[in-house]
Amino acid sequence: MQEIPDRKPDGNGVQQAVSRRLARLATMPVDTSRLDAELRRRINRRRPRKWLWFATPLAGVAAALAVMVLLLSSGTPRLSAADLAGVYSHLTAAGQQFNEAGAMTMPMNCRLMPGETAGCCRQLVDHRSVACMVIKTHLSQPVVMVMCNVKNAGMPSGRVVTIAGHAEVLSRSGDINMVMRRVNKHWFCAMGRQKPSVLAGFLDRTARR
Repeated sequence: MQEIPDRKPDGNGVQQAVSRRLARLATMPVDTSRLDAELRRRINRRRPRKWLWFATPLAGVAAALAVMVLLLSSGTPRLSAADLAGVYSHLTAAGQQFNEAGAMTMPMNCRLMPGETAGCCRQLVDHRSVACMVIKTHLSQPVVMVMCNVKNAGMPSGRVVTIAGHAEVLSRSGDINMVMRRVNKHWFCAMGRQKPSVLAGFLDRTARR
């Protein structure tokens, strides 16, 4: 009997066979369309909708505007008609004295008519300092003029009317009428028991120094 010699695996031959197999696999076409479609579907599921890209910055702008309005409104409180009417009652009370020497240092000036006298002072209205002028005459009730910077305080709300070509804001507390006019950066208010048209005439004569 002829003996069959033992055949040991040739290491080099195995490596060559593996290399040939890998080379054939590398040249085989692979369909990746289904994998690409699945990846795109999952990415689109997690991506925010287009309108959210616009909504996010718009929401930030709206929040910033809301904070700004809150800060501005809290920094310049609106004076109430009742508070101003209290100033009128206080300044026109019997025996009220004014510092005549301080009239020239006040930021408000009013051209006086014959028979009129004026006294000036400062008053705190809702913790805000405003310039005041009391105009008295023996023919009618006194008139109180008030001036303040729009950055410090706002005048009471009211209805807007046109008197002698000027846009006036009318308000009232009790029997005290108030006619308010904004001139540049200041509010002027004429208060009294007179008709609004008469009070508006005092505003025509009043200006900031």
